Amino acid sequence: MIRLTLPTVMIENILHNAIQRDVTAARRVALLEILWNEQYLPWSILIARVELLLGRGYFGSSAWQDTFYRDAAYADQTR
Repeated sequence: MIRLTLPTVMIENILHNAIQRDVTAARRVALLEILWNEQYLPWSILIARVELLLGRGYFGSSAWQDTFYRDAAYADQTR
């Protein structure tokens, strides 16, 4: 694991910039924050909470289940 030695403010600014530019990063950060604070929610509630934060359609319309499971797997790896 990499230990970051940058100041927290700088890390937050870099993350905020990445979220604004990348839909996947924004979706995953929102999912991670929800999972960090509220564990054991069903996938339908997690998707609803992410879309409440970011707007509807962030998981896509056709392959949203694949997108959600990929993001959830990513979130599980980072915990």
